[in-house]
Amino acid sequence: MLPSDPRLALALEWLDLAEGDLAGAERLAQSTPRPLRGLAAYHCQQAFEKALKGYLSFQDVPFRRTHELPELLAECEALDAEFARLATQAALLNPYSVRWRYPPTPGEPSEDQINAATAAAREAIAFVRARLPRSASP
Repeated sequence: MLPSDPRLALALEWLDLAEGDLAGAERLAQSTPRPLRGLAAYHCQQAFEKALKGYLSFQDVPFRRTHELPELLAECEALDAEFARLATQAALLNPYSVRWRYPPTPGEPSEDQINAATAAAREAIAFVRARLPRSASP
């Protein structure tokens, strides 16, 4: 059942997409015969981005079309100073929007980099979910 608040419904849609990106990243990182870690890193960045956009949508704050996590995070921080806790993760993931998508690439990210990226994306999604009404929890 969809929430009656259209802002909440939109925020939840953003979070569903973020969770899909995170699930895709986890699968890509474990794919065989060769893990696709570059694509996994990109999807972690996308999950983080969509979580932030979900929060801004819930707050009815317009945002420009961007993949810049620090910019989106600053908009979230203006509404809730606790978002500053995600600054390190945003800085980690921000370059992943393009680093492994266009040549020349620096080689595939390491398993440790992907583990950090998935943890950062997971944290952002949970952080935003915790700021939505309890009735919106899955």
